[in-house]
Amino acid sequence: AKRARTQKSKMESNNTESLPDESSYQPLRGASVFILLIDSTNSESEVAADHTVEALGGKRTYIISEATHTLLIRRAYYHPDSGLDDLCGEAVLETLRTSRHHNVPVVDASWLERIAGLSPNQHWSEINVDS
Repeated sequence: AKRARTQKSKMESNNTESLPDESSYQPLRGASVFILLIDSTNSESEVAADHTVEALGGKRTYIISEATHTLLIRRAYYHPDSGLDDLCGEAVLETLRTSRHHNVPVVDASWLERIAGLSPNQHWSEINVDS
């Protein structure tokens, strides 16, 4: 009986180990994110975005062609009716064109929020980048 209990404990232990640990689940694992700031003076937003990407298991890249996503960080007072041409200079527009050229989707902070809400059996590639 003691041997049977030991084997059962071992089996339960193995079953537990095969389940994903929700506290260490990293829904952005394998993603490389290029962070693009519209307002380049807002370094707090850049640091927060960088930390969020890292905390979710992704990595930041500084080369668009290596990115899986370009994360667009807008000013806090961005008005949705404003066009990007009104908000940013040629360098930002060129970065957006380069992202498009390399088929790198441009996402905003709401995409990160959706990633953070994924369950352990979901992958970041399942999240629609168009909404």
